[in-house]
Amino acid sequence: MNRNLTRLILATVRTVDRVGQGSGGEWLLLLPNTDRSGAQTLANRLVRLAADQQGVTITVGVATFPDDGADSQTLLDEAEAAQDFARMNAIPVVSRALLDA
Repeated sequence: MNRNLTRLILATVRTVDRVGQGSGGEWLLLLPNTDRSGAQTLANRLVRLAADQQGVTITVGVATFPDDGADSQTLLDEAEAAQDFARMNAIPVVSRALLDA
């Protein structure tokens, strides 16, 4: 499943995007020149494709530069907080901005 999901992610992102994996096995996506709306659109697409093509449920936390953080560690922390909120509330995609609303 992990390998198939990785292929799905790589097939879905743009060539300028970067995909990596964190120490906990989570995927990290860097989406240059993408605003919050664009990141959420991609996240929703990945959630739908993972369910339709792989039969798995994924959750996504979205954090954007510079709104949610000015450095990589802060952005990772904010995206993780949004993902944790998504998991706890059974919401597929959560933007960090939602947590402040």
